[in-house]
Amino acid sequence: FGPILEAYEAGTMPDWAEFISKAHLDEPITAGRVVINMARERGMTVVLLTNRLESERAVTTAWLTRHHMWFDELWMRADGDDYHTSKSDHLRVITTRYRVQLIVEDDQHLCDRFEQEFTIPVFRVPSPWSPLPLPSSRPS
Repeated sequence: FGPILEAYEAGTMPDWAEFISKAHLDEPITAGRVVINMARERGMTVVLLTNRLESERAVTTAWLTRHHMWFDELWMRADGDDYHTSKSDHLRVITTRYRVQLIVEDDQHLCDRFEQEFTIPVFRVPSPWSPLPLPSSRPS
């Protein structure tokens, strides 16, 4: 990871615009990259849906290329869109264009939302800023 994770851990998280403007300095989450590239290798269409802003498209595309994350289409949040509702809105449109087989997400709150709104399996990618929830009880 990098400066974004360091700011998070230090409790000095910058505002969202600053956070997004420095996202290209971080390393990708390995589990997400592996799942995305496995899907491409199997001939699946990969549509990336990010909360990064449209104004960051060139930087984001360069970051994805630099980290060998291959995709067919990149959907981004319009400047000024609401963080949480934007992804759900975009995903509703994407599901009308593609037969979505899997959602890969690192924001656990969005995973919860997607599991409630869609009948598509959600692969929860653990991240330092949004860790996977611990099970409430152990199976017997």
